[in-house]
Amino acid sequence: MTPLGLGDTTDLIFGRIDFITTLHAPALEERLAEEGIGARVARGDDVPNGLLRAERDSAVVTVPAFVREQVQVELMKLDALTSTVDWFVDDVARRGATGTQVDLFYEDEAAVWQPSR
Repeated sequence: MTPLGLGDTTDLIFGRIDFITTLHAPALEERLAEEGIGARVARGDDVPNGLLRAERDSAVVTVPAFVREQVQVELMKLDALTSTVDWFVDDVARRGATGTQVDLFYEDEAAVWQPSR
């Protein structure tokens, strides 16, 4: 038995139900401010260049644009995003600004998308 009936499940699988998610930029900025992080979410022409710029003291992190899709399409929770940004800002402060860039990825990404056996 499934939580949805056959007709509803079919609609979901074959995409006859559309949904839209949005990100309220001021709310995200406020949430980061609660953690002591000054953030500016990209708007307008800046959107392709990144999701947001976050800073605390002299540590600055630019969150890449693809994270916007993780929030809006893959439904990453804002708590997870806030914690991740907080960790990176702390890491940059600890290591110092070296000019290096950090990319997040799965080591064996194909395995992430494959069903477990």
